[in-house]
Amino acid sequence: MSRLKTSVAAWLETPEDKTILDGMYPKAVPEIFQFRPRLVQSHTKGKFYLRVKMLAWLFLFLASPALASDNFKCTHPPYRVHKVSSSPLILYLDNFITPQERTHLKEVSAPRFRRSVIAGQDGAQKSSLRTSQSTDIPRDAVVQCIEQRALDFQGFDTRSAQLEPLQLVRYTAGEHYDFHTDWLSDPRYVTSFNGGNRLSSFFVYVYVSDNTTGGGTNFPHVSPPNPKSERWCRFVDCDEPYARGTTFRPVEGNAIFWENLLGRRGEKRQGDGRTEHAGLPLTTGHKIGLNIWTRQAGVSEAVRREGGPLDF
Repeated sequence: MSRLKTSVAAWLETPEDKTILDGMYPKAVPEIFQFRPRLVQSHTKGKFYLRVKMLAWLFLFLASPALASDNFKCTHPPYRVHKVSSSPLILYLDNFITPQERTHLKEVSAPRFRRSVIAGQDGAQKSSLRTSQSTDIPRDAVVQCIEQRALDFQGFDTRSAQLEPLQLVRYTAGEHYDFHTDWLSDPRYVTSFNGGNRLSSFFVYVYVSDNTTGGGTNFPHVSPPNPKSERWCRFVDCDEPYARGTTFRPVEGNAIFWENLLGRRGEKRQGDGRTEHAGLPLTTGHKIGLNIWTRQAGVSEAVRREGGPLDF
């Protein structure tokens, strides 16, 4: 479907049509008719040609991510859970998001990426420690389905208000995120307004290009799960030296889940330094990942809205 859409868009991309394409796709359907007179005036190849053009425009609209999400039916895949570590708790989720969800996330995020930031003393700031691009994403039907799956996985006591806005992150060759923790040590970022600290994390591999090398997710303080078992080598880089901890391969559709804090719910909890991890540099290719962060308490509506401040 994506190849067909690309071919149709290329055919439509005359100077006049490009103006229409930029203005319409993937926005609302009235814009098709808003631009229709200009389309008719700009071509002199006959009524049949114009009708074919209009059918092509209609196809692009019907295949748009916005409309696809409206017709989306939330169905959770039969993913499998593999325990990597008990302390800290790290689980590997095989087939956590569906091909349809992955395609949708890739399409809706394509024009939105910007340079990633980290939490600094003066707020969110760019840094050589994190050279990827990232973006928030609209909470359409597909995103809400993924959110619900993440909530269900964590049990009945986890409320939807505890989720930060989901974040997509894109890495190309040479880009990385140096060693860091998802839990935050600066008290300014763990206020009741922000829902406390980050209780747990999912990192989901949304897209991995065929020519991708490198780009694993490394946990240096976590011992590899049974390095003698070849079954793990599908998900874990078994060639990584044992002393470097565990490096997860970027496998499209799969996810890593871990708990960030020591102690039990209801207690005063501290960050677990053993969850330090890094997005290793890609040698070739590119990948898109999805961050799903759950806070200790409800996140304020100001943060929950699209474009909230917690984008690091």
